[in-house]
Amino acid sequence: MSRPLLPAALLGSLVAATAARAADPAPPAARVAELVRRLADDDFDRREAAEADLARIGPAVLPAVAALGPPDDPEVAYRLGRLKRTVLGVAEDLRPVLEAHLPHLHDPDVRRDLEPEVLALIVGHQPAAGDYLVAAAVDPKHPLRRAAANAVARSWDLLSAEQAGRYLAAAVRVEVAGRPTYPRGVAAMIAVRFRVGEGAGGCPAGPGFELTTVTTHALDGRPHGKPYRAAYTAGTCTTAWVRTGGLAEGRHTLAAGLTFEGTHRGTALAGKAPAAEHAFSVVGADAPDDLAFRPDAAAEARVRAALWVAETDEGKDAADGPVPPGAVPAVDWWRPQYTWAGADGEPNGVHVPAWRLEKPLPFDLAFDVCLRVEGSGDEYPADALVVLKGTTSNMGRVWVTDPKALAEGRSGFVPVRIVLRPSRAMALTNPAVARYYAGEVTTGVLRVKVGP
Repeated sequence: MSRPLLPAALLGSLVAATAARAADPAPPAARVAELVRRLADDDFDRREAAEADLARIGPAVLPAVAALGPPDDPEVAYRLGRLKRTVLGVAEDLRPVLEAHLPHLHDPDVRRDLEPEVLALIVGHQPAAGDYLVAAAVDPKHPLRRAAANAVARSWDLLSAEQAGRYLAAAVRVEVAGRPTYPRGVAAMIAVRFRVGEGAGGCPAGPGFELTTVTTHALDGRPHGKPYRAAYTAGTCTTAWVRTGGLAEGRHTLAAGLTFEGTHRGTALAGKAPAAEHAFSVVGADAPDDLAFRPDAAAEARVRAALWVAETDEGKDAADGPVPPGAVPAVDWWRPQYTWAGADGEPNGVHVPAWRLEKPLPFDLAFDVCLRVEGSGDEYPADALVVLKGTTSNMGRVWVTDPKALAEGRSGFVPVRIVLRPSRAMALTNPAVARYYAGEVTTGVLRVKVGP
């Protein structure tokens, strides 16, 4: 009889699956080889006994089996596959599920629901299933980490309190997002934030999840601002913006710490995230802007071609075509995004233009934005615009900071232009910005509408 060998396709996965158990005593190679040979014995009871003896060795048997190579005998191959499932347990059933979900979870903020049969698998194999998922989710080197975190988040109420606490202890992180240097006098900011897992996709969901956090901040060893208390739901939570423009020249250190309390199906959970620290320098106000990309006609043309701007969403979202004369439109495309009651009690509001960046650019954008009223030249600040190289963005609306100021003394349609001015401060504030377009862009005339 030829020497039984393991299928080549199983070789890599067997070794990887047992790497964490490498410290277990290795079984004698001759003993393993003899038991594997018995898997092809003519006597059924001897085959069954050999498989049971291999299983009793535990996970340490798998590398020894893999070292024998692929088998020729189909029954030996079948029994070795069954041995792997027996030794590794529910992990063998969960692994292909996670592999199937992984391509859909390229974005850490994506959440993917689990099929009922997967939830049933987790319920039927607790605590082993939860232990496997949590261990994979908190291991930064695990190839299925993101899918496992999503599975933990979507099966949160099925986990034990011990498993939930173990996941949170590793997944809750506080971060300081800053650059190494900032010029004095430029109104840049450093963000302090925290998250659970890599993003919303790894944040637990369901009625059994409650989490309250307290984040403290220190600048140069002294408390900075008040502790930030937040009831966490999902995604990233910004706890502080530290302004660098007014700091003295020289070295500075910004540190943050976070504690959390929560419940899991009535059981109290508590923990502390590892502290985060960022050291940076403030340099002279005359420091050159090394991030700026000086504009030319070709770059400006690319920006204008990529930027879609319109007075309303009609034409972007409308699917029914133009409204016949005399008919009442199904959607009021000019409905206001801002509404309030005036001093006289009458309703008022402002409708602002829509916009998005439709095409990725070979450089970053970092703009301060305002609406400039035609004729008067009055300008009203809006939310800044930052879009990274190679990406697109649905900015939604040109959100003005003070819509009531824009509406004061005006009614009906008001002609405006959107003015985008390059912002060194916004570029510095986002550490991912590497080279931003430093030209000013002004759109054609658009209309805002003031009134209820």
